[in-house]
Formats: sequence, structure tokens, C-alpha cells
Amino acid sequence: MKILLTGSSGFIGKNLEKALRKQEPFSDAEIVALKRKEPLSIDECLVDYSDAQTLVDCEACKDVDYAFHIAGITKGVGFKDFYTANVVPTENLLCALKNKSPNMKRFVFTSSHAAAGPSKNRHHYKDESEEENPVEYYGESKWMAEQVVKDYHAFLPCTILRPASVYGPWDSDFLNIFKMAKSGINIYAGNKKKYASIIYIDDLVDGMLKASLSDKTISKTYFVCNDEPVSWQELHKTIFRTVGKERFSVNIPFPAIKLISYLGDAYSHLSGKASLLNVQKIKLSEPEFWIASNENAKNDFDYKSKVSLKEGVQLTYEHYLMNKQL
Repeated sequence: MKILLTGSSGFIGKNLEKALRKQEPFSDAEIVALKRKEPLSIDECLVDYSDAQTLVDCEACKDVDYAFHIAGITKGVGFKDFYTANVVPTENLLCALKNKSPNMKRFVFTSSHAAAGPSKNRHHYKDESEEENPVEYYGESKWMAEQVVKDYHAFLPCTILRPASVYGPWDSDFLNIFKMAKSGINIYAGNKKKYASIIYIDDLVDGMLKASLSDKTISKTYFVCNDEPVSWQELHKTIFRTVGKERFSVNIPFPAIKLISYLGDAYSHLSGKASLLNVQKIKLSEPEFWIASNENAKNDFDYKSKVSLKEGVQLTYEHYLMNKQL
């Protein structure tokens, strides 16, 4: 068996590769990773995702049984950055696999909840049958990449997964909340009362593997998330209880956060580097509810949300400590 990975050096990719090497029927497979930068080992291949020919010429794309496409960006200066990093690589990779691995068993594309858009209210669990309404560039580019995958359904067995906000070992986004907890100062960026579906990395990886092995998931799209959404207040409190005592808490009004985001955009356009706080990120965080249903995933490939918020936060905290990130 030959497995192809993109994004193996990222948060999700690292955890997926670790699981693949342990779990049947993948544990004895040859795993090859595509890299944008200089490869680190003989199992890694350097490619330029914007150049379709480098993928066609890449031996890693030949005779692949399973491909997990995770590579992409979540931050960029303009829409072109997102399109170039999220849509173009998907098109070029699928084109190469269609020609070099026509008998592959599954192509799993890791999209995002952002491609579908937010929910209407606290009781609206968005499902896969609803029309998508992404609200910013990242979500738009992921939605466009999904359409590319669907164009290849006639040639390759493909499955699209839309993870909710993912946390766990090697994640850098939630690390900022843990750092606040370490300092004892709790700052809500205008999101204290907002709700979101989330997912612990082990649950996501388990879902990715199960989806790749199920015949029911071919040519389908699925949300993967926890059973019930959490408020950002609940998430912060759980992290603070795990890490340390909250000494001071403030909820910055959303309009103030929005104003700061324009300064972040100005910095991005002047420096050419994506700012952590920018207008696109604010558009993503502005909706009150990002809630999804995992019922179809449960029915079609026995997805389970097994790790509780308390347990997931504890495991993540221990990882950060072990790797001296806190």
C-alpha cells in the first residue's frame, strides 16, 4: 500500500502521519509526503504546487492507493494568496493523480467548516445539504477547492471533510489562549458569548481514516466536529482551570477588534506578510454561531466524538509543557 500526504509538517498532518504508522490497515504502508520546501528525508518529495508539471513528474504521485490532501494556508494578504495556496494545488494534484494513480482507492480532501459558512442561531446545526455561504477569503478558497474535487468524482473516488475548529498537540492557534492562562490574564476578543463547534485532533484523525475506508463516503462531503458546540467563555474557563488561576478578565468590544484589524491589514500590505489580526480573520470571527451537525459522519462511517473538552484541554496542555511551548 502506498499513501500520499500533503501538509505533513503541519498540525493536522503530523498527527495523521503518526496515526497512519500505528493503525491497521495502514501501519505497513509506504508513506510519502509532498513538500513545498527542501525535503528532510527520503520519504519526502519537493514539489511546486503551482506548477502542474512538477507533480506529473513526481514519482510520489505514481501508483498511490490513498491520498490525504491537507496542505494549504489559513492566513494571507489577499485573495490571490488563498487561491494560489488552497485551490491551485488541489487542481494540480488531482490532475497528476488522475494520470499516474488511476486505480487509487481514495482521495481525502481536508476542507473546512469555513467553506460552508456560519449558522443562523444557537439551535441551527448546519448540515451538508444546506447551501454554502463562506464569509471571507479562506472559506471561499476552501469552497472553490471543494468544487475542484467534485469535478474529479467521475475519475477518482473522493471524500471531502469539513473539520470544525481543531485543537490539540502541535496546534499553534489555541496555544495563545493557553499562554494567556499561564499569565492569569483572560482576554476575550469580542467573542465571549459566541458558540462554535470544535474537534480534538485525535477525533479528527480517526474520522479521516474511517472515512477513507468506507464505501459510503465516496463522492460525499461531511462535517466532522464534537456533538455539542461550546461557547468561547466555556473554552477559556476550561483552559484556565487546567493551566492556572484567572486573575483578570476583560471582553474587548468587537468594534474595537474590528478597528485593530484594519491596522493589521495595513501592515500586511506594507510588509507583504500576513498579519495575525486582519479583516479576513475578523469576518470569520464576526458571526455569533459556527455550529455543525456530525450526524451524517456518524451514520456513514461510524464517526465518534470521543474526547471531552476537559480531557482534550488537559492532553493539549501536557503536550505544550513537554515541548516547552509554555
